[in-house]
Amino acid sequence: MKKILIIFKWGLAIVILVLMLSFTNQRQENQFISLNDITLKKSNDNFINKKIVLEYLEEKEITFDSIQLSKFKKENLENLIELHPAVKSAEVYSDQKGKVNIELEQKRAVVRIKSKYSDYYLDEFANKMQLSSNYTPRLLVVTGDVNEEDHQSIFDFVMEINNSEFWNAQFTQIHF
Repeated sequence: MKKILIIFKWGLAIVILVLMLSFTNQRQENQFISLNDITLKKSNDNFINKKIVLEYLEEKEITFDSIQLSKFKKENLENLIELHPAVKSAEVYSDQKGKVNIELEQKRAVVRIKSKYSDYYLDEFANKMQLSSNYTPRLLVVTGDVNEEDHQSIFDFVMEINNSEFWNAQFTQIHF
């Protein structure tokens, strides 16, 4: 009799556990996501802010309240956000209630290239970075006839200048 009671208790516990898991699974599949927070990692530059990110997501037609949690792909949203010209990296995560959090790290501009035909920045990886209408950093400006083939040599030279306190104080513009 005692053995039957123990088997019955364990059986009941397993049935309750299975029911709870199926109920939770079903509830989570019907859960819609919502944007909880956008966090920017500390930076000296202000190329991007929460408002710009929200406008960018709206422009890309990302609506959080119409996507089910079970169909939400964090990697796709991360990749989309990283396409923004001012974003270096993005980390997207959500909790079980569907609240989505986004952590962003923005690019750092090193030098501004201002040629006859174009005006842009070079970022910390010597890649082209478009100008921002919200923020203009205080950087060394390179003018003249600059081609994309010259980016690496300009970047290396500017990094040498920026690494020296003396030379950094001497230069404000270089004509290439």
